[in-house]
Amino acid sequence: MDLVQRIKLTSWGNKKQEAKPAFKFTSLLTAEHLPELERLLFFNPQQNRYSKEIMQVIEDNGLPKIVKDRQRLKICIGEQQEVNSIFALTQSPAEQLVGVIVFTRPDDDQIMILHVAVDQEYSFQGSHADALLTFRLIEAVQHLASKVKGVTRVGLMYGRHTGRTLFLPVLGKETRQA
Repeated sequence: MDLVQRIKLTSWGNKKQEAKPAFKFTSLLTAEHLPELERLLFFNPQQNRYSKEIMQVIEDNGLPKIVKDRQRLKICIGEQQEVNSIFALTQSPAEQLVGVIVFTRPDDDQIMILHVAVDQEYSFQGSHADALLTFRLIEAVQHLASKVKGVTRVGLMYGRHTGRTLFLPVLGKETRQA
């Protein structure tokens, strides 16, 4: 069973929900998606809502850039520091890039989420808000973290203009008592 099938999301209230859109979560993105990735990262209409948080991450880590490497796209931060990314693509009618989450491992015990960008239609105010894509991308990082030796938490800046980091648990990893 893949990640999309494991994530069961329920609606608020008692109304019966339509099936949530199926996404393909992948760390590999082909070069044909370059315009979509540029739009999500650099020309996202929702950037203004989080401009202070984005600027803080850029100040702390460097400016993100997209690098083409053998027909694949990857994201680097600052002076060619390669970071990890998970891309969300719709599965029908054709693959379309609708989300990306960028993260790094600053310490042995944590993964830090640096950037999250979703297509406006999948944002909290969009027509597909019920897909909860932002949360599903964060959850994908939490699941990935459970497979990385030594990682016990996932960090995420939260709160408008607070400069605070919320640490989330690693999903699926059992904690052992000594």
